[in-house]
Amino acid sequence: FDVTPLYRWIDKQHDHEKMAELYKTLLFATPISKELREDVQKWGISHLIAISGYNVGVISTLLFFLLKPLYQIFQSRFFPYRNANGDIMIIVLSVLFMYMVVIDFVPSFLRAFTMSLLGFFFYSRGIKVVSFEMLGLVVGLLLALFPTLCFSLSFWFSVAGVFYLFLWMHHFSYVNKWLLLLMVDLGVFFLMIPIVHTFFPTFTFLQLTTPVSSLVFIVFYPLGVVLHVLNLGSLLDPWVLRFLAVETSSYQLTFPVWMVIGYIGCSLLAIRFKYALLMCLLFSFLSLFFIQ
Repeated sequence: FDVTPLYRWIDKQHDHEKMAELYKTLLFATPISKELREDVQKWGISHLIAISGYNVGVISTLLFFLLKPLYQIFQSRFFPYRNANGDIMIIVLSVLFMYMVVIDFVPSFLRAFTMSLLGFFFYSRGIKVVSFEMLGLVVGLLLALFPTLCFSLSFWFSVAGVFYLFLWMHHFSYVNKWLLLLMVDLGVFFLMIPIVHTFFPTFTFLQLTTPVSSLVFIVFYPLGVVLHVLNLGSLLDPWVLRFLAVETSSYQLTFPVWMVIGYIGCSLLAIRFKYALLMCLLFSFLSLFFIQ
């Protein structure tokens, strides 16, 4: 599939090359320059511009709520016996699959799509969707079908993010859902610190705002798409450029291999024991006092 016309479509809407590059990365997973990579890393939002579960969630939600009113008009007239939610999800998953083909099966998106597909199947059969067993099944299936994923950092970061999300929800499901939403973002951010900084040691205190950036992204991503469709893609550029241009000091935060292996082991124990999760959180928080 030739996406060059889509690249040109984005380029024409931006006067600043960095903004065109950002949106092409955000929408089509194109490689990014060293300058832009450093800009997003200092804010700790690399996982947001990498097409992954966030994108799948936003696209699925938008499509579902846009299609449902239209579907119900035809359903009430021609096929009232059909399950609206099931049919719409099939359409949504089909669109997601076509998008995945366009972006050439980005590993993190592939993981998210497979979980969505399997989750829909499980839900339709009355099987628990949010579970570690499901995550393990998806990982095993994808590694069997695509062995090269073993060497993909974006795939393993994506898996780790979902694992810690499930872990948090597993132990704190009793908390008010709005409070849980805030806790999940903050909790997953801290739990991912040793994993991420093992490979990317650069740390800035701006990264502590990542949970807030994640919530803002839920609005920014679909808004950016809509503005580009309306040929108004540059409307947010001044604010985004100011955001990326913020200066900050950078530090080094590294973890020895043996320490990370122990941390992963403790994380796995946290599936059974809540105190292991609290130990992981404490370790991640205390590690910030040893930046160099």
